[in-house]
Amino acid sequence: MLEVRCGKANRSHENTFFRYFASEVKAKFDALGVDGLLLGMPYCLVKENLQLDALLITDASITIIDFKDYSDCSITLPAESDFERGRWATDRGFFIKGGSSPNPFSQQQFQRRALRGVFDIFCRNKMAGFDIGHITSVVCFTGN
Repeated sequence: MLEVRCGKANRSHENTFFRYFASEVKAKFDALGVDGLLLGMPYCLVKENLQLDALLITDASITIIDFKDYSDCSITLPAESDFERGRWATDRGFFIKGGSSPNPFSQQQFQRRALRGVFDIFCRNKMAGFDIGHITSVVCFTGN
């Protein structure tokens, strides 16, 4: 069973999409009998610049989820050799940033390191057996 908890996003479309996303993920987890916790827009008290759209926690991993709303255009990703710093572009001439990072991948690398740091400092002894290298991330593009 998936437990869902949600904070509030600054933009209403983010809240709307999270509710849709959560219902789909919950249905899949429940159908498969997988346990987990899905946190929407969690706020980190010890590292205020760690701003996540969602966090999915299971027995096997923790996944940072970033929502992007570019549903009405095509996206071009940079070459693999420049993936971390390269620009993600749309066919409408927009560049997709990740907060203050050049792209969502770079933003999630920062978020993974920041979350690992929080775990190392505050939770290491309480999370026996969890390899912090299992923190994964995904960018989820919303659709209409």
